[in-house]
Amino acid sequence: MEGFTAGQRSCPKFDWVNNLNYKFKKKPNELMENQRCRVASLFGLGWNLVKKKSHPAVVEDFQRYVTTHSLPRMARPGQEGYSIKVGSQILEFPAEESAPPSGCISTNFSRYMHTENNGNQYVAFWNLARSHGTAAGANFLIAAYGIRICNSPDSHVAFRAADSHGTSLPIRANDFMQTGLAFLIGNRLAQQWQRYAEGAVSRKEIEDGLAGDHSYSGDEVGLFGGV
Repeated sequence: MEGFTAGQRSCPKFDWVNNLNYKFKKKPNELMENQRCRVASLFGLGWNLVKKKSHPAVVEDFQRYVTTHSLPRMARPGQEGYSIKVGSQILEFPAEESAPPSGCISTNFSRYMHTENNGNQYVAFWNLARSHGTAAGANFLIAAYGIRICNSPDSHVAFRAADSHGTSLPIRANDFMQTGLAFLIGNRLAQQWQRYAEGAVSRKEIEDGLAGDHSYSGDEVGLFGGV
């Protein structure tokens, strides 16, 4: 999981996820902040592509939910827009909109048919890379419509979280690789953000509660909780 989280149901908090905190435990704080800015830039690029390529109903669903609940977008303090590195050149897009507050990154993801009760209606994902063709598996299925979507590099899919969906198992090959990111908002994030904005959750409580949390909240988001 990436971006903002409402924490675990047994220990609700509001802050940027700390699921990689253990990897940066003995590293300078600047290294972690740099990683979070890179993540925000990746999602920022993806979100602006989604805004151009996806159905208007999908984009409006995310925008309406973020606006209605005054949710912060996926950006670190002081970060405006996003930047991408192309070779040795860094391209800045300071005027572009940051991504919605939360999402997931996965590699070789698969999960049985399921539905989700998210905050907003839609989920949108962007496949970044894939090493094998359709026959290698790890394709996306929407049982509600009886369709299979063959995953491919640099492809985008949006669907309703409440529709039964899943991702098939990939072939057992050491060189198989599929990776991508998804935009989704958990059903507890807005409420926890409101509590934080009203001062019901202190910064000290957040730091104490998230310091050792290396996992995503399965109660909040179920899409990328598979194998």
